[in-house]
Amino acid sequence: MNRKLGFVMMLSVGMVLLLGLSGCPMPRQAEVTVLMSADLESGGKSLVEKLGAVGVEEIESLIVTLTEISLDRSGDVEPEGEEEPPSKVVVYSGAVDIELRDLVGVSELISTAEIPAGVYTKIRLSIENPRMRLVSAPEEEITDIQTTANGRLFVSSSFEIPAGQRSLILLDFQGLHLVETGSGKYVWTPQLRAEISVEPADVLVQGVVDSVDTETE
Repeated sequence: MNRKLGFVMMLSVGMVLLLGLSGCPMPRQAEVTVLMSADLESGGKSLVEKLGAVGVEEIESLIVTLTEISLDRSGDVEPEGEEEPPSKVVVYSGAVDIELRDLVGVSELISTAEIPAGVYTKIRLSIENPRMRLVSAPEEEITDIQTTANGRLFVSSSFEIPAGQRSLILLDFQGLHLVETGSGKYVWTPQLRAEISVEPADVLVQGVVDSVDTETE
């Protein structure tokens, strides 16, 4: 082995041991699984929506591309009492098409990620490229759909992700909130709801005994 390379490796290992002995433990990790569902009938209609609202029964398909899901992690509290700005933890990044009609009454697995345990204050979701087909004209794809906030949705809620356990985050699209503005243009105001649950670490395993090895002491 190259003597210089060996020295660098030894120095790196020494730094890790030094951090452990100095009372600065590595961040504790937790597993997070993100699911998505939709309840397009919920939420009711506001006065504005009643003027040009599109009903769920009028839609053949409504597809949107999910590009990112992230969490805002709460910072540590300084001795002076000032809180550090939250850090962003990404739990999904990519481009997956989601058919909202198919999410009604079911939950679709989006991602599973290892993240630092701790307190989180916000869930962020980014979507783009919504397209729709109507029952009245299923062969025509409508792409002129404007999403509010440029497709950046969030849920503000303080919750804890405990170490060594699996947390489930269910993101639920609430109501359709799709309005036709005229000339074939639409405005979509998606609303998001989140449910967070934690599975206990001591999960009870159940099953049926097929055979017993009587020779094992």
